[in-house]
Amino acid sequence: DSPARPNDIAVQIGEGCKSAVVLWTKPQGGFHGGYFTDEGLTYKVIRFPDSVVVGQELTETSFTDKSINSLGRYYYKVYACNPYGETGAYTKESYVLGSAVNVPLLEEFNNEDEYFGRWTTVDGNDDNYSWVYSSPYGSYQFGDELPSAEYIINPGVANSGKDADEWIVTPPINFEKSKTYVVKLKMRAISDEKIVVTLGSNNTIDKQQAVDTIVVTSKGEEELPIPMSEYEVKLPANTDGVNCVGVHLISQYPQSNVSHLQIGMISIEEGNTIGITEICNDQTIAFCGRSIDLGVDKAEASLYSLAGCKVAESKGRKISLEAIPSGIYILKVKRGGKLSTTKIHVKGA
Repeated sequence: DSPARPNDIAVQIGEGCKSAVVLWTKPQGGFHGGYFTDEGLTYKVIRFPDSVVVGQELTETSFTDKSINSLGRYYYKVYACNPYGETGAYTKESYVLGSAVNVPLLEEFNNEDEYFGRWTTVDGNDDNYSWVYSSPYGSYQFGDELPSAEYIINPGVANSGKDADEWIVTPPINFEKSKTYVVKLKMRAISDEKIVVTLGSNNTIDKQQAVDTIVVTSKGEEELPIPMSEYEVKLPANTDGVNCVGVHLISQYPQSNVSHLQIGMISIEEGNTIGITEICNDQTIAFCGRSIDLGVDKAEASLYSLAGCKVAESKGRKISLEAIPSGIYILKVKRGGKLSTTKIHVKGA
């Protein structure tokens, strides 16, 4: 008889997503229930969707595919073969593999085929409830329908009730040790959500290591449409070679049974020069790196976003902006009963 299908087909992704090890176990009988032995048993491996025979007449139950050039999403079919026929089985999942892309990398979720072809999403808690792509429900919560990756919990939608453990991982990216890099995300939510930015040698979650945590704050009762807010995380110094960046949602399950998070942009860019630039000059204020020196101990100061939200205030004579994303802000300073207003540009992270 011809062999039964190979069993337990799995894929291990290599460093930098440049290779893939396909593994399986040998068939235990004949495909039709007939007489079968290991004599003459070999294997053939075909990669899809490009339909390339990457290995044939194999006698071992594993094969390393090192012929992946074009970045894309791939899957494999393994055939067990003998003189009486061949029988194949597919991998259960597909995998993003191939040559790394260069910085800057920008994903704005406006091309579904490109997103699914290069980015990896993982349901980390295996509850079959994870990211959705640009649902029609954004207009109800946020007042518009911006393209995005979304995580939605709603009493009308069945889910496991587990805390979130959901991943979005970039394609492989080329980094240079001599440069600094920043991850930027545009997000909005109807309740506070916790995101961990990670870095790893490929796009599997077991290779990812935490870099920093972002809390996406609820927009409360703002008028619709609610804009996306930008958040930044600086990658570790001396990041080098091919790596992947992960966005890991770890929010606890909401007691209200309702939450809605949208990610409208993920970008990886070279870091800007760290510091602050005055747009409107005020000679009494000094800027040093990511802090503001008000010049006198008794000054009162607050920093506001252009939307009017207070994002920082003075403690003594200084304001630290370490946790403030880059952007344009309004600085209001009160000295001796007089109020001055300065527009500043916070750069870097």
